[in-house]
Amino acid sequence: MAFVGCIDSEVANNTIYLPEKWVIRILQETVDATRFFPCGNNVFRNNIIYRDNRVSTDCNVGGNTNPQSFVFSNNLWYNPQNSGWAGPELPVAESNGLVGKTPMFANGSTGDFNLQIGSPAIGKGFENKQPEKDFSGNTFQTPRSIGAFEKAGTTGFDNRGNNFPSGLHIYPNPGHGNFTMSGLST
Repeated sequence: MAFVGCIDSEVANNTIYLPEKWVIRILQETVDATRFFPCGNNVFRNNIIYRDNRVSTDCNVGGNTNPQSFVFSNNLWYNPQNSGWAGPELPVAESNGLVGKTPMFANGSTGDFNLQIGSPAIGKGFENKQPEKDFSGNTFQTPRSIGAFEKAGTTGFDNRGNNFPSGLHIYPNPGHGNFTMSGLST
């Protein structure tokens, strides 16, 4: 994520998976102080950052910027290659961040970033008005989850309807209100 000359912007509810060099860059390309303010007053919150040892710097800060004005909150930072990783070095302290806890993706290696039941990201997000819906189009709950996907339903199935036991059908999916389940016998 690059904040390049950005002012008053927000990066919220994203899942950043295995970035290769940096997670965040704070940069200023145009330094004419009479026409451009320094990059600052930006927010980075409710994001899952699943990074490995390829990342050289979590937050790269360039000159002529105002990194002390940034807000970092409610992000989940995880490095699967280093259980003792102390977390990111950020220009300001993060509030309510989670470090060293696996987000418990359904299957990150195949691109399924839905959160499994029991994920530490569920219900730990800062209450933003935007975005209203997650990556799959599901409304964020209150309290919202961290990352691009809201938690799976109470059935423990992911929010795309996968992982159902053989023969089980739940419909309509997606849907709201009443659902029909068929195909299982006890």
